[in-house]
Amino acid sequence: MTELRVELPRYEIKYVDGKEVTFYIVMVNVGRRKWKLEQRYNAFSDLDKNMRATHANMPKLPAKTYFALKAASDIDNRRKELHHYLQGIVNRPDMRTNPVFRTFLEIDS
Repeated sequence: MTELRVELPRYEIKYVDGKEVTFYIVMVNVGRRKWKLEQRYNAFSDLDKNMRATHANMPKLPAKTYFALKAASDIDNRRKELHHYLQGIVNRPDMRTNPVFRTFLEIDS
């Protein structure tokens, strides 16, 4: 398989329907192709739920919080944890070929 690299270098706060929403920026490199995705925490949570159904020993997804994270340090800590989570998936060939993971990263688009 072509080299796959995934990074989460930063996050962005955007306003959606008048509310602050955090988007985590996911940079994907597959061979010479590169693209940027904006994913909310819920997308990672859905990915995790779907991947756990078919894969054992999944990396640990950062816990969901009852209230939305507001402090920049808390959001950045979650970003780092999500980065670590994705690295745990990317480094496993059995997960890299999973259609759910490939759809999350828009690899086949």
